[in-house]
Amino acid sequence: MKRPIRKGLERLEVRWYISIYQDEASHDETLLKLAKLDFNLVQSLHKEELSNLSRCNAYGTLEELKYFTEAIERWDINNTDYLPKYIKLFYVALLDVYNEIEEEMENKDTTIGFTMR
Repeated sequence: MKRPIRKGLERLEVRWYISIYQDEASHDETLLKLAKLDFNLVQSLHKEELSNLSRCNAYGTLEELKYFTEAIERWDINNTDYLPKYIKLFYVALLDVYNEIEEEMENKDTTIGFTMR
């Protein structure tokens, strides 16, 4: 993969920046509230996705789930021979979704910035 998922989680760093911006005397209260709402919305979406993932993986054996976890940590489509077929199908679909998101993000101008006064 050109850009592994671990390098694409800038949204998680937003929490730290929100705390810094909040402490600035000249912060814009509306912008701060919007940033917090956005962060909470994204966090709830991630929780929902994790919940769905955990329901799918609840049917695997401990060893199968260990292999699946290792595959997720490696994030490599070429190293899936040891995965059971049903987990491999799910893993490949997961990688495809993230590839689609990555391509869509590359095609759009997703840079959002603000200036501090």
